[in-house]
Amino acid sequence: MATYQEESKCGFCWKFYAPLTEQKLNLVRDVLVEPGSGEENEACCVHVFLLRNQPDDFSSTPNYSQFSTISDIVSTENYVVYFLIKSKEGLNNYNELPGYSIDESRHETIFKPLRECIDISILTDLCLLGQVTSYRGSYVYDYQDEQYYGLKVNFSQRITNYD
Repeated sequence: MATYQEESKCGFCWKFYAPLTEQKLNLVRDVLVEPGSGEENEACCVHVFLLRNQPDDFSSTPNYSQFSTISDIVSTENYVVYFLIKSKEGLNNYNELPGYSIDESRHETIFKPLRECIDISILTDLCLLGQVTSYRGSYVYDYQDEQYYGLKVNFSQRITNYD
């Protein structure tokens, strides 16, 4: 994720956290930046949160040879990753309040750019242990105390080597 920050991948700055639970995610706070410090865009960063603590964090399936001995074990790890951006109150998600431009809505400034940016390559970069075998996602609205908006992606990876 450090290279994403250096490259400003998809035009965003990036911050990575691994609180592992939703309760600990809510403890993460950005340091307030002073106007004129050059870091004013920090609030527009994509905050990437890696969570576990799911109903099934991991599983293993033994494969047996023809002689009923275990030939290998296929293991799977399951994660949730949030890709979130802080947003202020008073913005439309799309066009629910008249008199506001759709171009300034969360759909255009958060959801659409994140959907165009978040793909298998980013999930693969997060998976240092194995192959991504599946992923699915949903939109996130007004999440936690920091008023995050963005994407929640559940993904699984196959562990092929523990070394």
